[in-house]
Amino acid sequence: MILSQRNSIRRRLALWAVVLLTALGGSLAGQDFESILERYTGENTRGYLTPLVTGFGANLNSGLFYTAKIPEDGFHLNFRLNGMAAMFSDNQRMFTAETEGDFIPAQSIETATVIGSGIGATVPGEGGSEYVFPGGLDINSLGLVVPTVTIGFAATEISVRYLKVSADADISGISLAGAGIRHNVGRFIPGKPLDIAVGVAYQQFEITDLDVNGVNAGDLIDNKNWVVHAEAGKSFSIIDLYGGLLYEESNANAQYTISSAGIEEDIDISIQGKNHFRVFAGLAINLYVLHLNIDYHLGNQNLLNAGVSLGL
Repeated sequence: MILSQRNSIRRRLALWAVVLLTALGGSLAGQDFESILERYTGENTRGYLTPLVTGFGANLNSGLFYTAKIPEDGFHLNFRLNGMAAMFSDNQRMFTAETEGDFIPAQSIETATVIGSGIGATVPGEGGSEYVFPGGLDINSLGLVVPTVTIGFAATEISVRYLKVSADADISGISLAGAGIRHNVGRFIPGKPLDIAVGVAYQQFEITDLDVNGVNAGDLIDNKNWVVHAEAGKSFSIIDLYGGLLYEESNANAQYTISSAGIEEDIDISIQGKNHFRVFAGLAINLYVLHLNIDYHLGNQNLLNAGVSLGL
C-alpha cells in the first residue's frame, strides 16, 4: 500500500507557488504543479518551496542599475528591460521532510525540494506500507523579465517597476509594483578615483481575486522583497565597469479562505527566502541612448542579470 497526504483543503497552502510559476511563463508554466505540490502541508511546504522564494526574490532585487555613475547635475530618463536567472546550487535541491498523517512510524528523510529531482524519497512503514514524497521540477535556474523606469536629477535616481496582468478565470490579477532610490555619494569624496553610489528598493509581487474550486478564496497572496546596495565603478569611453555588494530579504505570504463541502478554512502561511548577502560585478556598453549590461552575483543565491536600456 502506498500512503500520501490526503488533505484536500490544506493542500492549497501550496497554491501560491502554482500561480507564481505560471506567472513566470516559459516552459515552467505548462507543467502540472498542483499535482506535484498538493501532497505537502505545514513545515514540509516551507522546506519544499524555500528555494523558489529565494530565487524569485533574488531575481526581483536585481537589475536596478547598470552603472555606478549618477550625474551630479541635470535630468535624465531611462527605460530598462532586465532578464534575471537565479542559478540553483546543489544544497537547494534537498531538504529534510517528515511523514505526516497516520503513517507509522513517523520518520524524517532528505528529499527533493521544488527545484530538485523529479523523484522524491520513499520510506517504509508498518505492514509493508510506503510513504512517497513528491519530487521536484528538476530545474537548474529560474528566469524572470522585469521592466524598470528610472528618473535622475540632483545626483539622485528614482526607479519604478510596475506590471499588472490577468492569468486566467481563476486568477484575475497578477501585479508587480516597486520603487527604489539611489544617490551619488562619491561626490562627497574629493578626488575620488571611482564613481560610488548607494541605494535601497522595495518590491511586492501580488496575486488578487483568487478563486479555488469556483469560490473566491481571498485577495492576498504576495511576495515582498527589499534590498540595500552599494556599488563602485569606473567609466572608460563607451564601457562602464562596476561592482559592489547588497543585503536583501524576501518573504512569501499567503492569506486566504477556502471552502470545501460547506466548510470554510482560513489559510495563512509565510515562507522566508534564504537570499541575504551578495557581491556582484558587471560590464556595460553605452552607445549614446542604447545601453547594454551584464552582471553576475555571488552569495546565498547566485544569479546572472542582463539588461537593455534606452535613455540618456
